[in-house]
Amino acid sequence: MFTLEELASDETIKKEYKKSLLLNIFKKLVVMMKRDDTMKLKVRKLFLQTTDAEMTTKIIVSKYFNFDLSKEDAHTMFQWINAHFNKQPKRKIISLDFKEKLYRLQNGKCAVCGEDLGEDLSKIQVDHIIPWVLVGDELENNYQCLCQTCNECKSAHTDYIFKKLINLN
Repeated sequence: MFTLEELASDETIKKEYKKSLLLNIFKKLVVMMKRDDTMKLKVRKLFLQTTDAEMTTKIIVSKYFNFDLSKEDAHTMFQWINAHFNKQPKRKIISLDFKEKLYRLQNGKCAVCGEDLGEDLSKIQVDHIIPWVLVGDELENNYQCLCQTCNECKSAHTDYIFKKLINLN
């Protein structure tokens, strides 16, 4: 059992909370743009006309979510928005070589729960860290190997890893 103070002082939890918060803002922006084509066109036009993508991202997030992003967070958010605008309609096929490379990078462990994934690469599941529905395959380093349980539970959720860290999943 954790106290709130212990959770608030854990650097891993702080980092994952921040990422979860940014992803949820991004997800809401995507949902808003899907609902309103005019808004999507305005946002796209702003990025096409700007010379400072991070500042434009900060302005958009401030306007729609009353949230002030740091320069670093604005850069990350812009990468996600750009990936969303460039998202292809079909998933890329993940090669066995790529899956094996990820598996080795993770020392054969699930990226979320740390469970041993076994050696049968055909049973190892490759997940998009930022859900495919939001950014497609447009981001480098957006893949991780997960056990079947974590992959099914995470699905397209943006806060699964944070909740798992604090034992809410």
